[in-house]
Amino acid sequence: MGIENEKIKNYKSKFKFNEKNLDYVVQLKKRNRKWLWLLLLLLPLLLFIKCSKDVTIQTLDENGNICPHTKVSFAHTARFLYDNKSFFADEPYHAIQTTDTNGITIFKDLRYSIFSSIFFINSKAFISARSECFAKDITLLFHFIRSKKPVQIKMNAIRTDVQLKVVDARLKSPLKDAVVHYEYIEYGELYRDSVKSDMNGYVIIPNIPKCHVLDLIQTSIIDYVPDVRKNVSVNELLNDEKKSIIPLDPIDKCRGIWIVKLKGRIDRREYECILRESNKATIIPSQGLFDETYQCNGEKLIIRWKLHSGSGCTWKLTGTINGDTYNGTFEHIDTKNGNLVYDKGTFTGRLKKY
Repeated sequence: MGIENEKIKNYKSKFKFNEKNLDYVVQLKKRNRKWLWLLLLLLPLLLFIKCSKDVTIQTLDENGNICPHTKVSFAHTARFLYDNKSFFADEPYHAIQTTDTNGITIFKDLRYSIFSSIFFINSKAFISARSECFAKDITLLFHFIRSKKPVQIKMNAIRTDVQLKVVDARLKSPLKDAVVHYEYIEYGELYRDSVKSDMNGYVIIPNIPKCHVLDLIQTSIIDYVPDVRKNVSVNELLNDEKKSIIPLDPIDKCRGIWIVKLKGRIDRREYECILRESNKATIIPSQGLFDETYQCNGEKLIIRWKLHSGSGCTWKLTGTINGDTYNGTFEHIDTKNGNLVYDKGTFTGRLKKY
């Protein structure tokens, strides 16, 4: 039996061969792969396809809170197989936008190509976020940024050095070796340190958060009244030159003797004092040798007393300063017996500066 008269069957799938098929000839037909060649010819054309996408940025502060009105810079280079009448074209992109009240800004229609997605898949996008108080620079792979998922940038506090100047309040001349002690709290931890002024009176407080508050700035030097400032804004120190200058008042020293008239007798008591301009003062010293500071019409009177009262007793002196003379009255008070006043009299203090 010739096979030319037999019916030819095409089998598109496998079949089981047995002895009944001995009179048949099985011929395997070669696949037609012309469409594969056509596809291979079309693939290069895909490289010419141009695309675009939107990139959403959201800015946060170091605690994860929304940081609005932040300037965001976005830069990358788009690459094309053919663009603007040239092959292998590069298109640099750079834009600066400001985030809204939700800390969000959208860079729209950022161009790229299938060519760059394949051959420049690791091309980078450079993003920089800056506000008055926070900043952060990041680098991302441009082709891996999703259009529908915001890129959140958690920024760090901007840190800066603060320069202060310590001067004599009267002469306006710089004070060398003044000690500036400062304290501030960051992340719940107390930071404290001290620095000395140089020969020009300048002091540098290093690496402080720009938008922070210094809880304490205390400046001191021998023979000058200390200056104490609390809750000082770093921004104010940076932007207001007057607030960055620390004037210290020189101390006027004096010696004298209290001349106390009591019940017909005159009692003399020695003292040393540090005198500031004052008109009136009420002084309640403790016992023994000590320094006391009193407020007198906005000025200070600091007196070192050399007197000895009985245990539990104190002197209270009220008077007026007139030039180098301090006239007034005094009371001797028993603090252990209901503040009983058992001595009264007048006194005259004669002051001599030195």
